[in-house]
Amino acid sequence: MKKHACIVLCVIACALIAACLVQIVSCREQLRQLDHRMNTFENSVRSDVSNISAQVHTELEQQASLISDGQWAYDGPADFHNQTVPVRFTVTPKTYDPQQTLVRLIVGQTAYPLTYAGGVYQTQAVLALFEETPVSRIELETQGTVQTETLHWYIFPRYELLPMVYANFYGHYQPNAQAQQTDAGTAAVAFDGTIEITADWPQSTQPLQMDGAAELLVFINDQLVKTLPVSPDQTDEDNAVFSLTSANQTHQSAQYSYQIRGDFEASFDSTLTLAIEITDAQGLHYRCKIESVQIQADGACAAVPEDWQWRGAEAEIYDHEGTLLYSCDPERYW
Repeated sequence: MKKHACIVLCVIACALIAACLVQIVSCREQLRQLDHRMNTFENSVRSDVSNISAQVHTELEQQASLISDGQWAYDGPADFHNQTVPVRFTVTPKTYDPQQTLVRLIVGQTAYPLTYAGGVYQTQAVLALFEETPVSRIELETQGTVQTETLHWYIFPRYELLPMVYANFYGHYQPNAQAQQTDAGTAAVAFDGTIEITADWPQSTQPLQMDGAAELLVFINDQLVKTLPVSPDQTDEDNAVFSLTSANQTHQSAQYSYQIRGDFEASFDSTLTLAIEITDAQGLHYRCKIESVQIQADGACAAVPEDWQWRGAEAEIYDHEGTLLYSCDPERYW
């Protein structure tokens, strides 16, 4: 009888221990969830506290502002011949008298008077397509009293209306001793690597036709000597061969990769440069320098110094006559 009683007590003790363990596990899970909620709440409070200053500053600016609403928008297609684009400005002052209040916007270095119509003041300005134009302030004049407010509007149509194109070469180059002609003073530089071309464009812009549209430009001392279609079917007397390794194009972007193998000739004491060029529907040419090599007096190759100024940068833009329209500022990238 005592033996059975001990067994029963052991079973009851084990059951109690198991129940306690379950409760401990449940409590630990509840504590973990509570700790997580406390951390989330603490982070939220910290974020709200840190944003108070910015929110107060924004509220004070809005209260002190002379205008209740101000905006700008492109007001028509760009004029690629004159390299301009029309922009419409619309402003609603907080207090004004349509018969007496004069409103002016300082756009760049020019003051544009706004006309009152339909409860708002508006005007149109024709701005440069390839330059950044600041809108620095607004002026409200009523019966000879002028009030001004500083604005921080910056308009750069190039980045909002035109495609962005990038191209890079990943690989190596070296002199091809077998093809070098010492008597003629020319060297053959063998390239072996990958050309990667990426582009994206605004929704309002016609998509770039990337498939088979890229060209490889060959320059010697900055003089164009050859243009080759970047196509898997392309070969020429320099034995430049392209092969498509990957392609992906959507309604607003494209990425293409080509394998390139081939020799390019250049005279001794010269600079050989390769560039990729793509043309859009408006006839603008987007050109990316992808490699530049100095051919020394003995036919050896050396890297061009200060290549950081163009390597990996966005494309330069030329018109159909080869005139440079836009070149990016290297400081935007480095």
